[in-house]
Parts: sequence; C-alpha cells; structure tokens
Amino acid sequence: MVKQNTVVPSDPRHKLLEIFQAAVASVNGRERVAEYLLAHPTATGVYIIALGKAACAMAQGARQALGDGIRDALVVTKRGHAESMPWPVVEAGHPLPDEASLEAGERLVRFAAAIPEAADVLVLLSGGASSLVERLPSGISLEQLREIYRWLLASGFDIAACNRLRKRLSRLKGGRLAALLSPRKVLCLAISDVPGDDPRVIGSGPLVAEKELDKKFPVTKIPDFVRAAVKHAPPTPDPDDACFRHVRMEIIATLGDAMKAAAGAAAKLGYQADIKSDFVAGDAVAAGRNLARQLIESEPGRLC
Repeated sequence: MVKQNTVVPSDPRHKLLEIFQAAVASVNGRERVAEYLLAHPTATGVYIIALGKAACAMAQGARQALGDGIRDALVVTKRGHAESMPWPVVEAGHPLPDEASLEAGERLVRFAAAIPEAADVLVLLSGGASSLVERLPSGISLEQLREIYRWLLASGFDIAACNRLRKRLSRLKGGRLAALLSPRKVLCLAISDVPGDDPRVIGSGPLVAEKELDKKFPVTKIPDFVRAAVKHAPPTPDPDDACFRHVRMEIIATLGDAMKAAAGAAAKLGYQADIKSDFVAGDAVAAGRNLARQLIESEPGRLC
C-alpha cells in the first residue's frame, strides 16, 4: 500500500509509471549480472548457459563484465525477447513448451557435453525456464506435456507445486542439469520470481538437489492422465550426489528487491509506502479484484 503524504503534481499515471519503472530497474538482468561479476571476479575462459525470459539481458551483463573472457555461450529465451548477440539465441514457447523447447533442450545437452571438463560454467537463470527448455522422458509426448502444463496453469496450485510436477516430467530439471555439467565447476546467478526465493523452484531447479519431500505430489488431486505420465518420471540425483559438489548458486535479484525499489521511488514522490509481505498468488482475475477492492475501500490518497 502507498499512502499519500504530501501534495504531488497532478499526474497520477506518470507517478505510477515512475514507481513501476523503478521496481523493474532494480531487477534488471543486465545490470545485476554485471554488478555481481565485477564485484566477484571469475576465471577467464568461461562458458555461459543463459535460460529464461531475462536470458538475453543477463547474458549481456556477463558480456559487459567478462568481455573476451567468455569462451562460448548458449542463450534460450521466450519468443519476442531475443537480442542480437555473438552467440546462438534460441527462442522457445512460454508458458507452454513447444517443439522449439525440445530443440533448445537438445542443443543444451550438446553444448554441455562440448564444454571441457576443466572449464568453468556460468549459468544465468530466470523465470520461464521451465517451459523454454525441455528434454522429455521416454513414454511422454510433447502434446501430453503441453496438456499437463495447461492443466497446471488452471489448477490453482502455487508455483512451487507446479514446478514440483514439471521437474518430475523432465530430463533437465530437478538437479539433472547439474548431472550433465558435472564435474565442471558451476556458478549459477539467478533472478527469483518465486515466493521465498527457493532455488529448487526457480526454473524448476535444474542445478539444485531435491529433498525427499519435494519428490512427492498430492496424487489424489491430479487427474488420471497426469498420474499416468508421472509413472514415466526419471529419478532425480540424490542430494549427496557428487554432481552438486561444484555447483554454487547466488540469487542476485528478487521480488523483494523490486518492492523495496518501488517503495523508495514512492517516498521520493512524497508518498508513504507500506510493503505487503504476502505473496499475490492464485487466479489473476480474482487477485486483481481483491487488490481493487482494497484500493476502493481505503482512505483517499492511498495507492496499491
């Protein structure tokens, strides 16, 4: 909630946009990656894997900080988000995986296999990676996976539960990318768009070990066609698997960062800002109505 504290110029839309832009800038992938890498110098001859809707921006940040220290890179992002880069940029489906997502998965496997075992790998991970890059287990077709994704999107499950199932039906997620990259040294810089900033949930945790509890799903709440697909799920690496020993993960931007930046921008414009810690989840229409109701019922001069 943002409460008006003093008189401000009479252009509320402009002020709201200014607050919104401050929030977006605070989690800018290019700036946050460059900032981290400049503050934490890494080895030269790095290989980069960038996955997610912010993949290009994050790769640009790595390029800004590392320059010729980057040996090669593979970038996978959402359609319409590609940027001109010196490395291959693959555009794939989101929020539903498509043929390009499977091609991206195969290219990722080939790229990982070609990296020298003594080389360092920098993985840049952001939201959307769950659908953008995929490798299917045997016995599951792309159309079956898309049907499951459609059901998940309409199920009302939170992102953690959705990704718990998505990673079960993948040969890249749930720590399996760590297995593909082992024994190489891996640093993952991630932008979190999930509640609690849980690395097992971001992008369905391609580099993170699963806890035993996370391998379970409320099967009584899923339809038969989903339950049948789960039977084809390949095992995930055990938490003590050697593939995780050389993986380090750093979260460089979060939803909390964006909220703090928005509150700071609001304060500069003469507003008193209150940050709501509750994560807005569930149906977007219902959540929007709830926020609108809070705004209507609040005292004059208060913004949500």
